[in-house]
Amino acid sequence: MTPQGKETIRKTGPKGPRPIRTVEEILASPMCIVPEAARVLGLKGPGYLEAQRGDIPTIKIGRRKLVPTALLKRMLHGEQLERPGGEAH
Repeated sequence: MTPQGKETIRKTGPKGPRPIRTVEEILASPMCIVPEAARVLGLKGPGYLEAQRGDIPTIKIGRRKLVPTALLKRMLHGEQLERPGGEAH
């Protein structure tokens, strides 16, 4: 635990560890990373395979794939999202 009372996860890169956000914090932000989306959806793994398959909607910004939380909220309410190829998921 950090002094702020939140657990941290390792992040590669110059910024070091990043605090784990709560589900409420994730859904309050406009974007989240794929592992956060997987946790919100209750997946057991980090969600990268699901994102690659298109089961988790992502947008690419630079080299990063981010999940719009508006789409994540729609998924949580049971809405079928349309994939870019025209299929629903």
